[in-house]
Amino acid sequence: MPTFSLSKVVKKVGDGVCDSYYLEVSAVGKQATMSRWVVANEYICAQLGIYIGLPIPPCALFEPKGTAPTVWFGSLN
Repeated sequence: MPTFSLSKVVKKVGDGVCDSYYLEVSAVGKQATMSRWVVANEYICAQLGIYIGLPIPPCALFEPKGTAPTVWFGSLN
């Protein structure tokens, strides 16, 4: 099982949730400033790698609030 960098334990989730916490984790991200296709290329390549069984870390598209560009590709560090 892979391990990832934990940046910070933020706070408890709340009452009634058995000892659960919100966590901040480290991720590596790319934005589409150099080429408008960077984010799409990274996402498609990651999905293809996962499909054929390569050891790709968990990844996703991120939409930060109030920033440009509006979509980033990120994978857990």
